[in-house]
Amino acid sequence: MLYRLTNQNVSVEFLDFHGTVHWLAGADNTNHAHYSVEIQALSESWWQPGNCSNPVAMACPLDIPLTCLLKNYNVRVRAELGEQTSAWKYLEATVQPWADTVLSAPGLKLKVENQSVFVSLRHPSQNIFKLYNITLLQIAQHHNTTVLSDVESGSKREFSLLPPDHTYCILASANHYSLRRHMTGERCVKMPGQPSLVAVTVGVTVGVLLLLLAVLICLIAVRRYFLRSTDPPPTALVPTC
Repeated sequence: MLYRLTNQNVSVEFLDFHGTVHWLAGADNTNHAHYSVEIQALSESWWQPGNCSNPVAMACPLDIPLTCLLKNYNVRVRAELGEQTSAWKYLEATVQPWADTVLSAPGLKLKVENQSVFVSLRHPSQNIFKLYNITLLQIAQHHNTTVLSDVESGSKREFSLLPPDHTYCILASANHYSLRRHMTGERCVKMPGQPSLVAVTVGVTVGVLLLLLAVLICLIAVRRYFLRSTDPPPTALVPTC
């Protein structure tokens, strides 16, 4: 029996520049069938990925060297069982890891300090791309306001002098040319409100009272010390005969 693959079922996806080949088995294939996967850069020879040798599962990793991410590739798959092989099934169009990758959402770490939000970004592929899209939103009950949207060249950013008593959200994604839409990370923080005038007045009053109390205690302690130092020494008792 000749094993075959169904039509239009070979696909390739890239996540953070790491590829995966997917395919579907034909109706006549059994669980004992193995598969061969080969890749070819345009005008070069076919070769088999080293980590994708005779897989049984309908997928295998396709890691391409970083120096070759800009090349266009053909991919083909065929079923094998003993001496029998199916015809090669080809990917419908070439793929390019650089332009076809989807970049995962960057990790976000936020810190609030003195009406400022400090943002730290991290991504497993940040040694390949250098830019981030970053947006600061002010969250309200009925609508959200975009405070700032920018392209950041570093992994750290500070948003200063933000109005207090609001919730702010940071949206960030990799800024890298691709035919795919990259994933977006989001984190939110609450900017504390400023203390009211009554609270400030009460705090200052309590502080002044505590200071006056401390001064009064010190004065009493000093007075008692001087009073003791000026008292006459006690008269010695002379025994009587």
